[in-house]
This record gives sequence, C-alpha cells and structure tokens, in this order.
Amino acid sequence: ITFSLISLAAIFFISRIYSADYFYSQGFKKPAGEEKTALLKKASLINPYFSEYQVILSRTLLNSAILESQKPAKDSQKIFQLVAEAADSANKAIRLSPNWVVAWETSGTIYQEVLGLVIGAEDWGVKSFEKAIGLEPTNPLLYSKLGKIYFAKDEFDKARDQFARAKALKPDFFESQLFLDLIKEKQGDVDGAVKSLESLQNLYPLNSDIVFQLGRLYFNQGETDKAIAQFQNALKINPNHLDSLYSMALALEKKGDRAEALAYIKKALALSPENQILEKKLEDLNKD
Repeated sequence: ITFSLISLAAIFFISRIYSADYFYSQGFKKPAGEEKTALLKKASLINPYFSEYQVILSRTLLNSAILESQKPAKDSQKIFQLVAEAADSANKAIRLSPNWVVAWETSGTIYQEVLGLVIGAEDWGVKSFEKAIGLEPTNPLLYSKLGKIYFAKDEFDKARDQFARAKALKPDFFESQLFLDLIKEKQGDVDGAVKSLESLQNLYPLNSDIVFQLGRLYFNQGETDKAIAQFQNALKINPNHLDSLYSMALALEKKGDRAEALAYIKKALALSPENQILEKKLEDLNKD
C-alpha cells in the first residue's frame, strides 16, 4: 500500500511537471498578448517552483504594460496592475533562485521602467542591479542599466562610474559612451559633449539616438541649421523617432516656418496621441 501511494504521488507530481511545461511551451511560442500571459500564468500556477516560468511571465507582463501605455486610450489602472504582477513574479523567481542573475536583472528592469511612477522604485532598481552585478561582474549591460537609474536620479558621478565600467568591459558599447557624453553636458562641459558626440556619430552614423542627441546640443547652442540637418538625418534612419519630430518642429518654429513646424507636430501626435507636451505645442502653433 505504501509503495502504491508513493508511486501514485510520483505519477501525480510528474504529470504536473509535464502539464506545466506544456502550457509554458505553448505560451512561449505565442506573440505578446492576453493568450500568451494566460498560458504562462497557468504554467506557473501548476508548477510554482520553477523560477524560469516566473521570469518569463514577469517579462511578458512588463511588455504588456509597456504596450498598454503606448495605446491612444491607455488604461492606467491596467498598466499599474500589470506592473505589480510583473514585480511579484520577479520576486518569486528571486526567492526560488536567489543566485540566478537573470532573476535579479528582470527585477531591476521592472523598477527601471517605472522610475518616477512608483515610490521607491529607484532604490529597488539599484539594489536589484547591484545584486545582479555581484553575481555576474563581467556583464557590461548590467552596469549600463544601473548607470541609467543613477542618471535618472541626477546622481551623475555615480552614473558616470557605472557607464565607465561598462565601457571598460566592452569598448564598442556605444550606449555607455552616449550616456557619458550626456553626463558631460549635465555637468557643464557642453563643448566636450559636442566633440565627443561628433566622434561617436562618425563611428555609428546610423544610430538615430546619437544623431538626435547631437542635433539637440546644436539646437541648444543656437546652431539651428545644423540641428535641423541632424534631426532630418535621424528621421531618415527612423521616420517614427518621436523626439526628432518634436525637435524639428521647435527648430522650424524658431526659423519662422510655422506651417512646416505644425506638420511635424501633427506627425508626432499621430504616434503619441494625448501627449500633453505635443498638444500644447499644437495649440501654440495654431494661434495667429
């Protein structure tokens, strides 16, 4: 009888593992959406002791929250709920596998996405990435993500240290150099930032973010024509680059071409409806 009970328990346990894996495999193949989330939730519910299920579910929930935030009629309550569920799944993964760097990175990424929206997100994000770095100190991406949190907190010295470490580990990691240049600007060395960004653009001429940031610095220094050329190049690379569309409108308005500026603002609003900054600029440009 004892042997039979043990056998039945083993069969039940194994069947749950296979069942969970089936739903996980099906969910993993699905595109982002409610069906994918439902399948992954079912897998993690059947087998709540496998940290990989929790990590993938967490990232799926976060992606759903980001997609929801980009909708014209976004549901703020739904976004908050998705983010809360994503954080809960990431924390479950950490409890199951406290020495798994991916779990800590996932947790940090979630808090990074909600900076300024959730109280304490910066501190939790820092803690998560510091733990991930402790587990995998040769990963430049982790230092860069931690640097972005410090940058968002205006702690530029700490941010510079993290981006410098990322660059030392991967010299061709252009994102680190881009942020190092932006830190130069923030700390008053605008000329140094411009020269460095010009060099960076020569290395990565098809990166729309680098092209845009250099254009923004030109604009701030009163070099409007050079700024417009940069924004045009950024839009050739990525026609939906929202910052470049908005900045083109500002530059054209400064040159007195309000009609053309209005056209760029309308393009930007088509990509980001209900954007209050864009709506205000549209209102200003429509005034006589």
